[in-house]
Amino acid sequence: MKIDKIVMVTALLATGIYALDIKVGVVGLVKNMPYKDLKEEMFLSPLFTLKYGDFYIQGPNLGYKLYQQEAFEIDAIFMPAMLGYESKDSTYLKGMEDRDLDLSSGLELRYKTGFNEFSLKMMYDFFNTHNGYTLSTEYGRNFLINENNVLTCYAGIEYFSDKKSDYYFGVKQREATENRRQYKVEETINQYIGIKTLYQIDQRWSLLGKVEYKNLDEKIYDSPIIEKHGYAIGYVGVLYAF
Repeated sequence: MKIDKIVMVTALLATGIYALDIKVGVVGLVKNMPYKDLKEEMFLSPLFTLKYGDFYIQGPNLGYKLYQQEAFEIDAIFMPAMLGYESKDSTYLKGMEDRDLDLSSGLELRYKTGFNEFSLKMMYDFFNTHNGYTLSTEYGRNFLINENNVLTCYAGIEYFSDKKSDYYFGVKQREATENRRQYKVEETINQYIGIKTLYQIDQRWSLLGKVEYKNLDEKIYDSPIIEKHGYAIGYVGVLYAF
């Protein structure tokens, strides 16, 4: 979408009956993926959040609130998976086809009680990158450090269908070499834990951060292109509210 179209859409939203909540900022991200000889990635990325009625954008994730009653919510969501690689990024992956980022859509069910939150996600590959799906469940606990700082600890389990697992961690017959055998991955179950925080500096500025570690299924670790039992993703950033 061109910049002039974005400005026009934003202006139209701002004239609606709902308050338009917009925040912009920047985050520094670190990814330590499990593929062999793949170096740790560090980069800066712009961050944009928007809330307008039941519609919201949080970075790369889009959502729309379908149902809400007291502590229970159902959202339609659209989000990318932080997986994939380019074969040129690793000498060991030379000759492999690139594995593209998938953009998945689905439903998220959330239940909040006090400082506790339970969620269930059901996501399907929207653009047919691999035609697979993901199911995940998560528990989070919020801790109010002070009036300006919220800390959230969370843990979850996710299920990858065989098509998604094989796409990102398998080796096709035409990609096999003398040092890289053909390998097919069936459905997998992974566990993850993480911690995230939001610190409100004042009415306009806030700081945020997150660190997450994912432990991979043994069927993934046994793949010839994988060298770690898990991987970590983290970021720190700053947001400005208009």
